[in-house]
Amino acid sequence: MVEHRGFVNEGNLTLEQHRANSLALLGYINRKFKTEALQDINSHWTPQVEAAKKAIRFGLRPLLLENLEEQLLFIADGRIEGLGNAMQELPHRNNSPKPFSSKEILTPEIAQKISDLYSDDQALYERVKTAWNATGQPPKL
Repeated sequence: MVEHRGFVNEGNLTLEQHRANSLALLGYINRKFKTEALQDINSHWTPQVEAAKKAIRFGLRPLLLENLEEQLLFIADGRIEGLGNAMQELPHRNNSPKPFSSKEILTPEIAQKISDLYSDDQALYERVKTAWNATGQPPKL
């Protein structure tokens, strides 16, 4: 990506460099979507609805990172002894210092490109979030 897509790979990036990297990555993903089958694309970039379609066939239910602990306890429904205590003992996950927040990096152009690539994911997220917030349960998909 650095060599062929103009991705800036150095320490102490400026806000503008982070934004440029975001646009370069979104352009790269867009080209992948247009030229490769979804199953051949790195799963980090494939739409989450593809994974959800597979999971639903096996009866799995959608979870969100927001309130994950509560959702896991609901889904487990007492079948995993000590789950609540085990989750409380874990430190917070994936915390690392960020030089800029996602709100600072996100521009209207970046937001539009994300929506263009992942509109189905955004719709699924909103549907799942609404169901958990309104009913305390995942939606039927």
